[in-house]
Amino acid sequence: MELMDSFRPTRLNETIISVALFILSPIPIFLVYMISNKANNYIFAVAILLFIVGLATRILIRNEIIWESFLALNQTGKFDIANKGKKIESSIFLDEIYWPLVIAIYLSYSFISSDWGRSWIIWPIAAVLSAVISGIINYSKRA
Repeated sequence: MELMDSFRPTRLNETIISVALFILSPIPIFLVYMISNKANNYIFAVAILLFIVGLATRILIRNEIIWESFLALNQTGKFDIANKGKKIESSIFLDEIYWPLVIAIYLSYSFISSDWGRSWIIWPIAAVLSAVISGIINYSKRA
């Protein structure tokens, strides 16, 4: 618990740094547009953007791996011993019924219509609906 508490400020700082890097990552492209507007320079700017995004992702993932490890070792949060072995009803429904159904709908529509260019829209819609379904199931469980 002491190590976890001592890691909290580091976690906060690294999260702030990684989010700031994500937000600032398009700056090289804007600079190239304002300064030279040549195709070769855009390639270099995109490479810098991808490097910044990769660095921010590495910081964020490393940070969360350490935090989740603390939670698991201390058996707190989602790793609480009281919840061990229990699977939330919404995740059972989503994992075993909803997402296989979404995959079946996506593949059926895409193969029958050959409209692969537009069928991708199923995924963001399904993701939003999964959050709504999960919220409804969890809310009804509490009531």
